[in-house]
Amino acid sequence: MGSSSVSIVIPMYNVEKYIDACIWSLRKQTYKNIEIIVVDDKSSDKSLHIARQHEKEDFRVKVYMHETNKKLGTTRNTGMHMAHGNYIMFLDSDDLYPLDAVQNMVKAIEYSNANMVIGRMAWLKGNDIKPVEYIDYFINECKLFSSNLRNMPAEKWFLGSVCNRIYQLDWIKEQNIFFDEGVFWEDVSFAINIWYRAKSIAYSPDIVYLRTERENADNPSITQNYDMKKYLDRDHLDRSILNIFLKDCKNNPVLKKEVEIILSRIYYTTKTISLYRNDNIAKWTEEWFKGYHNRHNEIKRYLLSM
Repeated sequence: MGSSSVSIVIPMYNVEKYIDACIWSLRKQTYKNIEIIVVDDKSSDKSLHIARQHEKEDFRVKVYMHETNKKLGTTRNTGMHMAHGNYIMFLDSDDLYPLDAVQNMVKAIEYSNANMVIGRMAWLKGNDIKPVEYIDYFINECKLFSSNLRNMPAEKWFLGSVCNRIYQLDWIKEQNIFFDEGVFWEDVSFAINIWYRAKSIAYSPDIVYLRTERENADNPSITQNYDMKKYLDRDHLDRSILNIFLKDCKNNPVLKKEVEIILSRIYYTTKTISLYRNDNIAKWTEEWFKGYHNRHNEIKRYLLSM
């Protein structure tokens, strides 16, 4: 079913409890013309063994390995380099797709001929599915705009997860858009870059992504744990965002204003997450944020002086 091929990239690291169900959610998709690219980032548990078993059973599953742990951005980039589909999607290794997710997303992107389509996301808790409220709020906001969401003002750009989306793969590679490597928040700059360079963005009303929350406190996901590096990489994020727009900002006051809005959104998110610090680095985080505040303002002053 389906003439267009879809590459689905799964970055994998120590998820033996989740990876089997994750891959099965792709193997059972109603849309069959897919390649399932699993990139193991040097797992130390049974994750690789489980993925290899799927590879033996289904020719669409392709497993690649890093010789050393290279973090999420590099792992996703490896998957992108290995992908051969007309379209590409990303699935985190502890999450699932509804069985018609790929079919619905292919239908949406081919109908709209968009560079990217955004779908709805839901929390999966046992047999209960609860839509992610902020994404539903965004989808409802979309209805107030034209079918091309690229026309939305910068204060309404959706800069969240890259996983509830489908992208034109050749277009991404032509634009040379990849994830930042070796840092946290790599998906934010990727999402901003996609949004800025896209000519057309559409949305789907369907739930296309099922998100799980890890219950094992000894093995939290990266979204459940805040350490020093996670805060320090917020500085990198500011610089990465500026670099996306840098060559186009000179003598362009409209674009400068948009970038200023995006940087301000990042700042207020950073301010919020600084309150979620681990107890043992509470004082350090307070001092770090003071410095971040000053460095953030320096970047904005530089932007406006161009």
